Amino acid sequence: MRYQQITDPLTEPVTLAEVKDHLRITDESEDAYLGSLIIAARYAVESHIGLFLISREMDVYLNGWAMQKSSLWWDGIMQGAWVNIQNREGYLPLPVKPVSAVEDIYLRAADNSEKTWDRSAYYLQSGSSPKIYKGRTISWPSLAVDGDAIRIRLTAGFGDSWNAVPGVIRQALLQLVAYLHANRGDMPSHALSDSGIRSLLAPYREAQI
Repeated sequence: MRYQQITDPLTEPVTLAEVKDHLRITDESEDAYLGSLIIAARYAVESHIGLFLISREMDVYLNGWAMQKSSLWWDGIMQGAWVNIQNREGYLPLPVKPVSAVEDIYLRAADNSEKTWDRSAYYLQSGSSPKIYKGRTISWPSLAVDGDAIRIRLTAGFGDSWNAVPGVIRQALLQLVAYLHANRGDMPSHALSDSGIRSLLAPYREAQI
């Protein structure tokens, strides 16, 4: 299993104006620097809680119709561990969260071409526990290859705007940006703990097995 981001978020989950107000900065001399800290904080929080905050298109590649587990680390292209057990359930859990839409599901042929699985054969359970459900009378399609046999084009994130992101997560982002600003030049691995946001984010973080 792996997944790849296709489009970037159109905005950030906290605004530059919010950050400057939080830090009580009134001039524009640090605007570019603060913008980079916002992006760094978003990456750190998304990695920590395993959730994408602002909507973006992604491709999820699966080796088969099986249950999978993945790490929460995100670097643009996710590589995760595959648990090769037969999926006898009527649904397939998705490894990215939250998911608001599935555009298409593509099946790779032996000649590397792709065909689209009929949309009427499945539906999406959206949200923070996203699943693809097949129809009760539908079987999972047979696969022609072993690796990257399935490509799912989907939209991941709470929404297109910052106000779709839960307030507690946005507060954690402000605190993390403030910590990084106060400790510029020093990007400690314990920033999440020292900034005090781990407890804020605890309800959103799933335990890894």
